[in-house]
Amino acid sequence: MRVVISQSMYFPWVGFLEQLKLADVFVVYDDVQFSKGSFTNRVQAKAAAGTRWLSVPLRDLRLGQRIDEVQVNESEDWRASQRGTLRQAYADAPFARDMLTLFDEAVQAPANSIGELALRSMRALQAHFELNPGLRIVHATELGIGGSGSQRVLDIVRALGGREYITGHGARKYLDHAAFERAGQAPRGTAAKIRKKAKIDVGRIAEIEKVTKHDVIAFLESLMDSVGPEHRFLHMGLTSSDIVDTSLAMQMVEAIDLILAGLDELTTVLKKQALRYKNTVMVGRSHGIHGEPTSFGVKLAIWYEEACRHRDRLRQVRKEIAVGKLSGAMGTFAHQGPEIEEYVCAKLGLKPDPVSNQVVQRDRHASYASALALLAASIEKFATEIRHLQRTEVLEAEEYFSEGQKGSSAMPHKRNPIASENLCGLARLVRANSLAAMENVALWHERDISHSSVERVIMPDSTILIDYMLARVTDLIKRLVVYPARMKQNLELTGGLVYSQRLLLALIEKGAQRKESYEAVQRNAMASWRGEGGLQELVGKDPFITQQLKASEIKACFNPKYYLRHLDKIYARVFGRATNR
Repeated sequence: MRVVISQSMYFPWVGFLEQLKLADVFVVYDDVQFSKGSFTNRVQAKAAAGTRWLSVPLRDLRLGQRIDEVQVNESEDWRASQRGTLRQAYADAPFARDMLTLFDEAVQAPANSIGELALRSMRALQAHFELNPGLRIVHATELGIGGSGSQRVLDIVRALGGREYITGHGARKYLDHAAFERAGQAPRGTAAKIRKKAKIDVGRIAEIEKVTKHDVIAFLESLMDSVGPEHRFLHMGLTSSDIVDTSLAMQMVEAIDLILAGLDELTTVLKKQALRYKNTVMVGRSHGIHGEPTSFGVKLAIWYEEACRHRDRLRQVRKEIAVGKLSGAMGTFAHQGPEIEEYVCAKLGLKPDPVSNQVVQRDRHASYASALALLAASIEKFATEIRHLQRTEVLEAEEYFSEGQKGSSAMPHKRNPIASENLCGLARLVRANSLAAMENVALWHERDISHSSVERVIMPDSTILIDYMLARVTDLIKRLVVYPARMKQNLELTGGLVYSQRLLLALIEKGAQRKESYEAVQRNAMASWRGEGGLQELVGKDPFITQQLKASEIKACFNPKYYLRHLDKIYARVFGRATNR
């Protein structure tokens, strides 16, 4: 496990990105004092007159403020100024457009602190260059580790289970290397001896388990063969669940970090597609029936916002399940004190369960499984929509069909939505597993093992499935083939019926009564349904309607652009500013 600990930097230098590439865990060190003149809020850029600093203005800066407390001065239009500098300085560069898009994505939304903005710029670079997508990012404050200097760095690395600390050349002078060697425990050297001598023999463990019928005991007995006299210090005052539940928590935390990385990729794709198809008009459907015009971009923006909620939900679940227990058979610390639990959990990047019995309570695990089930349900929702849009009669969008791909063994013409159908099927499994997790909450007294066999199936299965589903739905949406012309054709399929409400409201705005107006529009709409003509043509001959509306006013009611006039405001709500670049 390789660990990087660093303050976040505003569009960090390439050497910093190299550290990210090598790391397994990146610790955001933003709970330390902010220094003026640092790279936290500024970066250098080439300009015609030489190097120029791009600095983010700060507000109400006070001596001794932490980085995560320093606020950005949003009253200054620094974004436009910096963007203009970049556009001018790199106008002829082949990567200019990509650079400006990257800049906009990183800075467009207001930030709570300069630390948040700097981290966002780092994440944008990481995503753009597809740099170590599995990187786990944690904030130092989440670890609950105090202190300062080298000792705190050591404690953080140890808490995360790190074996290697990666830092820049310039930071080495601040480290006390001897601190990494002062890790002794009482009795001093025991842990080192056990680590050196211990051998994990899976075959031997299996042999012992055939006799003991107990996996943890089999593991411990196998260690005794290699550890020697120091084995007496193993498992002191603990029960099997102390080991199993704590290790399961570590697995679930790491799994959520991978899932969150997958969600980040999905939201990035959804945002790009939502912006791309922002003004692509299509018919909206309720009950499967044509309703009113909307845009394909709005549909994708809805999916984006939904995916963001899953990200927030999983972050909360991560906090719920990131707990360990070393409290003994009944959770009372009868044979060792809570300080051992606190020490071990800190090393593992967990928090001690405030109170437990023989196990960590299973509502935490049910919350994890439920969050995965909700995410699976949303993926199924996206896939179901694509399946409907790909129907031959609709064909407004379809899955990418690669060269040489085959849709049917019998019908050569078939192009089937197999990815979407696959995702819908897998969602059923993840949802079913969440129900099993809820059944695990009610255990007898301080513990029984009815939950254990269930979790050994549902936890890895649901986790692996969600990871796969995220990758597949991301690729599906990224390569989705969209047919705007067919969307326009389908919008016009009903001869203008989708504009009935706009016509109704126009009559009311002119002073007509709602009942009479509704009846007049419906009368003509039903005639249009019967094939007697388009709605605009029919209402243009209706005496009641023509008394209220001029021909130009009737025509205006049939303009699809009317329905998209608030898109900028909707997009600003979803994506923040700078979406109309």
